[in-house]
Amino acid sequence: MKRRLLVHFSYVTVSRYVAELFFLARGLTVAHILGPSTFGVWSAMRMLNQFSNIANLGASDGMFQRAPYADAAGNPNAAQRFREVASGINVATALIAACTLAAIAAFKHPDAPVSWWLLFAGVVFLTQTYRFNIWLLNSWRMFGLSSIFTIQFAVLSTAAGILGAWQFGLDGFLVALLLSYGITLGTAIALGPPFPRPGWSLATAKELIGTGFPILASGLLMVLLWTTDRLLIWIHLGEKDLGIYTIQSYFTGAMLLIPTAIMSVLRPHLMEALGARTTKTQLVPVMEKGAMLFAQIMWPLVGMAYLIIHLPIRWILPDYAGAIEPGRILMFLTFVTMLGTIPATFLISLGHQKSLLAIRCTSVAVAVFAVTYSLNQGGSYEQIAMATGLGLFTSTALVMAAVFRALKIPGRSRLRYAGWNIGMLVLLAATLALAEWLLPDRPDSWQQDLSSTAGRCAVLLTVATPFLYFIIRKTTTMQLD
Repeated sequence: MKRRLLVHFSYVTVSRYVAELFFLARGLTVAHILGPSTFGVWSAMRMLNQFSNIANLGASDGMFQRAPYADAAGNPNAAQRFREVASGINVATALIAACTLAAIAAFKHPDAPVSWWLLFAGVVFLTQTYRFNIWLLNSWRMFGLSSIFTIQFAVLSTAAGILGAWQFGLDGFLVALLLSYGITLGTAIALGPPFPRPGWSLATAKELIGTGFPILASGLLMVLLWTTDRLLIWIHLGEKDLGIYTIQSYFTGAMLLIPTAIMSVLRPHLMEALGARTTKTQLVPVMEKGAMLFAQIMWPLVGMAYLIIHLPIRWILPDYAGAIEPGRILMFLTFVTMLGTIPATFLISLGHQKSLLAIRCTSVAVAVFAVTYSLNQGGSYEQIAMATGLGLFTSTALVMAAVFRALKIPGRSRLRYAGWNIGMLVLLAATLALAEWLLPDRPDSWQQDLSSTAGRCAVLLTVATPFLYFIIRKTTTMQLD
């Protein structure tokens, strides 16, 4: 299992980061072409599209949970039934989501061209279908194939999207997305396994939704937690402020791809293990050691991203320079989210979806209250980002407490694990503060800025070297079965 996890995680992580490099290039270029106001409209569309999965009420998540379990338990007919019913639900709900979200966006921008909303509706429908196809492949543990299609869409949508935006503005960009989704889905259907025929069974639908809705809702609440600041800026301040503030999300979003990859790979493997009767006691060291190793790998990466995030914004997109400081704050907060990633995955796999849902509801409520208060007080972008952090800290702390209860981890072990996580956060913050104290920001020219940034990165890597050495030794001596 360890060997397969490592291979599958490598497929998913590499493909998503290759894709994200293309998306980053696409986002920065399109932001430059469209300008802050029109780019703000696309940012609003992008946010709404992130929530389009709510339409299927968790059927896809239920399939992702139930089908691998049924496969491992020796019941392939049940697994196929789960996939077929989930396919049927996805087709119907994708149409509903497309019409609903396009209507919401049109209501918020009544003076915009009608073509924007018609094209956006098509993008939402194909996004839903594309996502479901990736989930299907991952439920079969065909991570290599899903990774190929992920990269294919990224390449197509970047090349066509930039050309379309340059020639025809937002209309051209949306048409390019439609064509990219269509070509990628056509390739997946031609080269991949047979797409499950859409089916219907009320009993199976109830089972899928009953299992998947808390998972879906908790996942979307996590997305909401990370977009609360942008949604409220859109509502209170308008498209231009949203466009400026949003540009940093391309960088923080890239960093958050790793937690997403962890969850998408780990969940079917955990369900397979539980289907083969692995006990909770056997999972405790897997959770603890896996979470600790993941944090050790990620804190130098987050630190480097924190230190360099300002360079492309300051020197390529100066109109968006207001996003630099909130971007740094939110980049640091990605590490807070990462500390809760593996515990949250274990909660879902152990059937504690409702606990996770309650945790995420509480965290979103904290973030909404804090960000709204900041906006009402005329808070800056930096203060809005810090207000969002209150919700992220709440989420990670409550997730850890819940997984301790679910796995019945002893009190002393809980304190040790919690203290270790707090220590990692303090170490990251202290290292970044040291680097910035030794080499203050120098924005006089891009050459000076690049030089001082390289020096700060060198300070970070000096502190990180012992951790990197330990990680390399641990992974190279790991027993893989």
